[in-house]
Amino acid sequence: MAVPSGVSVRKLDGKFEFNKKLSDSDDKMLDLQGIGWIMRQAIKHSGVTLNLHTKTDEKGVTHLDIEQVASGGYKNWEYRPMDWDFQEKEDGAYGKIKLRSRFCDVSEISNDLLKKGFSGEVINTYSESVGLKGDQWQADQVWGIETVDGAPRYTRHIHFTRGNEVHDIRKVYDWKA
Repeated sequence: MAVPSGVSVRKLDGKFEFNKKLSDSDDKMLDLQGIGWIMRQAIKHSGVTLNLHTKTDEKGVTHLDIEQVASGGYKNWEYRPMDWDFQEKEDGAYGKIKLRSRFCDVSEISNDLLKKGFSGEVINTYSESVGLKGDQWQADQVWGIETVDGAPRYTRHIHFTRGNEVHDIRKVYDWKA
């Protein structure tokens, strides 16, 4: 379902359901992030809903809080201050990661695939693995609202690298509430 007017990247409050049909496969990316085959199959065959909530703290920094809920009840939370400062976190699936997030104009994004389909303000996130054996992985992402299949939808464009492996994917989400 289309994102209603009035929803913007600065006010993404709502429930979004992952649209497998309109999204690219992320299986190879998850494999390179160290996610095992059984878990990747579970991800592939389950539905994922994002519950997004924005708030502003006492310092004036906007935060995007994301609750990911997979069918079967598995939940994961992300708390993203939009200040472009690095934070480290221990993630149950990915291990230790370093990440940062910000609002920016799409013209500030240098990767053409990341900014394709967007205009105006977007969310830019960057994350990388910490302490993996071998090459570390990096994921540069742009999140926003773009027209997909004739309707405005919340999407995430991901440029993922690990060693010589490069994967560009798009995840598409339908508005639910």
